[in-house]
Amino acid sequence: GDHALSQAELSRMLKDKAVAGSNVVRLKGGDPLIFGRGADEIAYLRSHHITVEIVPGVSSATGIPSGLGIPLTARGVSSSVAFLSGHGESEKEHDERPLEIPKADTLVFLMGLTKLNVIVRTLRENGWKRETPVMVVSQGTSLTEKDVAGTLETIEGLVEKAELLQPALIIVGEVVRFAQEFRQSREKILYLGTNPQKYRPLGHIIHFPMIEIVPHELNPFELTQFKEELPHIHLIAFTSRFGVKYFFELLKKMNFPLSDIPGVQ
Repeated sequence: GDHALSQAELSRMLKDKAVAGSNVVRLKGGDPLIFGRGADEIAYLRSHHITVEIVPGVSSATGIPSGLGIPLTARGVSSSVAFLSGHGESEKEHDERPLEIPKADTLVFLMGLTKLNVIVRTLRENGWKRETPVMVVSQGTSLTEKDVAGTLETIEGLVEKAELLQPALIIVGEVVRFAQEFRQSREKILYLGTNPQKYRPLGHIIHFPMIEIVPHELNPFELTQFKEELPHIHLIAFTSRFGVKYFFELLKKMNFPLSDIPGVQ
């Protein structure tokens, strides 16, 4: 809802760079081919005879529920699933018009957090029961993932109290009940270090780092000495990945190419 560039400007930029001879990567967040603008960009570029290759990823619509142990279809529970956009084509957050709800056992809404009241009202008007399970997942599969589970009757109040952040996925249907059993089977791990991703397979990581790793800022004297010594160095010893990261960040900041250190191994 707060785009830096319009879709028309983005498409023209892709075309101009490609025509100029560049290999262009359009790295998109979310699901570019599900309620995104992927189709618009593909059609526009192909209309200008520009070859387009699509490198697919795992859709949040299926990846986030899977990560929570929620099968979108399950024998005897759900035999159909529908994916819906919480926004119309205008993407206006304050559009209160009811959504069109297809017939399905499980519904997955993308980009629907700001329209939760409209979604709940529309589902109730379409005959969905008040006790229907609903889960809203904020920033799914990331370390800041947060989810709220309730029913069509309670979910709005629970989400408001939880102050969830976008992007968020909304899952509606009986399959949401699978998440409770999945949670009970996962160990909760309080992790106090700086690399929590490494331990995610062990269980649900609750990350509260007790240390912080930041680069040392060289004073003017140290910076001058550093520049003078670099061309005469024979070996660089790194003790951690952070040393590597901050060393190369400093070289870039100094505009000092690695090739100017001829003796380095």
